[in-house]
Amino acid sequence: MLILEFLKDILPVVGVLFATFIGGYISRKSQVDLFEKEWEKEKQAKIDKDVNEILKIYTEIIRLDGELALIEHHGNLREFNLNTYLEEMRPKLFNNYHLIHSDVASLIRSIDRKVEECDYYEEIDENNHEFLVDDYLKILTSIESHIEAHRKNKWGNINI
Repeated sequence: MLILEFLKDILPVVGVLFATFIGGYISRKSQVDLFEKEWEKEKQAKIDKDVNEILKIYTEIIRLDGELALIEHHGNLREFNLNTYLEEMRPKLFNNYHLIHSDVASLIRSIDRKVEECDYYEEIDENNHEFLVDDYLKILTSIESHIEAHRKNKWGNINI
């Protein structure tokens, strides 16, 4: 009898404690899930912002390429307009250099090294111009492929 009375008195307390524990667990789990969703949402928003910034830079480079004559043709010779590149194009590329793709960044630095070499020798010969033109065209090709990859990723097989 004593055990039954004891169980009768303690059972409601145990039930309340158990219900409190279950309620707390469910509430905590919900809050953690909500926090994780918000974290992922903020993380994706940051990635989207960076991607949009990269695309703005790339679009500006493509626009400038169409408007400025960075490559001049003299018969079979190609001459790289270094002043226009340094004044117009390079600053745009370095606005958010840390965001641009590594292949593009590598080509930019390659041009920088060649420019430094030309400055050191105080001359830009035909081979240097060809090198600069080739790397510049590689930059444009890489930028265009990154833009196209973004379009495919964003729109899939939809033709826009």
